[in-house]
Amino acid sequence: MSEQIFHIGVKGLIRNKKGDFLLLNLHPKQLRDDKSRSWDVPGGRMDPGEDFETTLAREIKEELGIVYDSKPEFFTATLTNIHIPTDRGEVRLVLMFYLLSVPDGAKITLSGEHTKYEWVDARTAAAHLKEKYSDQFAQQMLTRLAA
Repeated sequence: MSEQIFHIGVKGLIRNKKGDFLLLNLHPKQLRDDKSRSWDVPGGRMDPGEDFETTLAREIKEELGIVYDSKPEFFTATLTNIHIPTDRGEVRLVLMFYLLSVPDGAKITLSGEHTKYEWVDARTAAAHLKEKYSDQFAQQMLTRLAA
């Protein structure tokens, strides 16, 4: 029996004072023909030597140009449907999700990975993100984060 190998990523569910969540629209170059997975939240895979919170801070700075002002709160981990090609074959992606906030009036400067952003309620965020992650993840957003 062979062992499964996974990549680990860290994502930020950024909530504003109104309770809305920040969603990013992926640049078409990032999509590989799958337009249903165009919405995402900031984050990415861990670099060697990083812990979860260091990865989260780096990715948010890279993708949004901002520094968050809250202690990230662990929300959930999920095994995604994303397969990453490696020299050892395809591996699955496991994501650690954290809740956090950014300062009011923070100026978001998107990286080239995204074309736009929107602040949406938890129900809309869950509907968009279930296309990329899973029904289970979306259900957790609805039961734990929807007002």
